[in-house]
Amino acid sequence: MKKQRSCFYIALISYLGLSTILFPYFRYQINPDSIEYIALAQKYLAGNFYVAINGLWSPLFSWLMVPLLYLKIDPLLSGRIIILISGLGIITTVYAIAQKLIDSRLIQNTIPFLVVPVLLSFSFTFLTPDLIMVFLLLLYLHSLLDPKYKSSTKSAIICGLLGGLAYLSKSYALIFFVGHFSIINGLYYLNNSDQTVKKKIISNYAYGILALFVVAGPWIATISCKYDKLMFTSASKFNYALMAPNFTGRHQLNLGFFAPPTATAIDIMEDPRAFKIESWTPLDSLDDLKFHITRNMTDNRNKAHRFIMSCSILSYVACIGCFVLLTIPLIKKHKYNDATFMLLCIFVTIIIFPIGYILVRVFERYIWIMPFLLILLTGATLDHILQHRYFNKTLKGICIAVFTASFIYYPAIRLKNYDIKKCNDAFEMATLLSTTISPGSNIASDGVYVPMLFTAYHLGARYYGIPPKGFNATELKTHLDT
Repeated sequence: MKKQRSCFYIALISYLGLSTILFPYFRYQINPDSIEYIALAQKYLAGNFYVAINGLWSPLFSWLMVPLLYLKIDPLLSGRIIILISGLGIITTVYAIAQKLIDSRLIQNTIPFLVVPVLLSFSFTFLTPDLIMVFLLLLYLHSLLDPKYKSSTKSAIICGLLGGLAYLSKSYALIFFVGHFSIINGLYYLNNSDQTVKKKIISNYAYGILALFVVAGPWIATISCKYDKLMFTSASKFNYALMAPNFTGRHQLNLGFFAPPTATAIDIMEDPRAFKIESWTPLDSLDDLKFHITRNMTDNRNKAHRFIMSCSILSYVACIGCFVLLTIPLIKKHKYNDATFMLLCIFVTIIIFPIGYILVRVFERYIWIMPFLLILLTGATLDHILQHRYFNKTLKGICIAVFTASFIYYPAIRLKNYDIKKCNDAFEMATLLSTTISPGSNIASDGVYVPMLFTAYHLGARYYGIPPKGFNATELKTHLDT
């Protein structure tokens, strides 16, 4: 046990050590979303709560930054600290699930080391709350998949509380939790014949949903009051509008020249209600639905497929192998034991999680939970296969080596190929311009939106975006001055 624990601790130390080494190279890494979360955190710190409350940007990441900003820690560093702490939680939680799911000590000890490169490739390429959501949802899965869940009201309440916190990190978690929690409880119900246990599962489901809305309800009520309509997010409506048949390209390049919505905002995206963008959903007409299915959903599905393949070349092989293992008890008309039921739930989670995003819009970071689930599923499937008598020590070693290499290769390539130069250039440009442009000044771009947004952030300037075609220098100056 001590040796097993030592591998886990070595993985944690490796993650912290490599993060320390990488941090200077990614010191100024930034992306458009992180600017908005930082700006909102600064508003919470200043007590400007009404402006900070926002239907598009979930609040938890900004809330977590507030104490660090209060201590005068640089905003980018504050955000990175939170993401790195989430990474420590992810390593710990994945390892805890693996201990319950997998018998092989060697595979258990391997798994934390596979999580580390995946985390590093995510933590240093985006500064967003996606990893916070991943951590909270993995904690939720750990509680939900505990064999004691069937008889524990406490576990059900913990599941609901974690689901609510996950929603506060990313609004998609609310939809996912309600659907996933319902399905897994249904599977628990079907996998048990004891009527007392079945009644307890129904009771646990009710407690879990209640706990979810104890956490999520106040935020839903708050943004609903601010926007004068019942809502849990405005992100899906905004994303659908950007995918309409008559809308092409990046929204910043199509919607014109906008003043930031408040005196302390960096750009319009802090609260993009000023965009003159036509509302659209696939249900507007049969043609719209057909367009969405044939183009948008196909594109989303392809993005999800490419990301899953980039997690490991074994991703689909492992899923097929897992499916075969899961059908054996059904063919024999047996109930699943605890370990096999956990594997079933992870398999179901892998299928369910991307579906909501495929229906709307997929970016890789939206489905960052997938590699961690695939590591667990592949490890558990491999564990079952290697128990067969045909596998000697040598074959087992080869299989585990392939398993390890397949999950390490792509994260290493992703981190190596990340273009940090654009972020560093934006900081250097801001340093040069700071002698002539003071914080709070109004600035615009010469035609490239995002790099100048990064520069505006470092300057503390208000960014208007790209001027309309035909604007001359005098008109632009007049517009910015007013």
